[in-house]
Amino acid sequence: MRILIASDAVWHPTGYGTQLKYFMQKFVEDGHEVWNYCAGAFMAGYVEYAPGITVIGHGHPRVIQKLKQWYR
Repeated sequence: MRILIASDAVWHPTGYGTQLKYFMQKFVEDGHEVWNYCAGAFMAGYVEYAPGITVIGHGHPRVIQKLKQWYR
């Protein structure tokens, strides 16, 4: 299953970022592909944060293209 989570970036050392990292790692361990959409924290497109975990930012053309490919 593909999972898109809108939250702070997974690398933020806050309560949200820390909890998100644990959730995302568990989803990947269970065989899911997980994306973290963090509009306010990341504007550079997207990055493969870890195997199975992609972080995407807000409005960059590469993000829009990547989302279109992902949701086919």
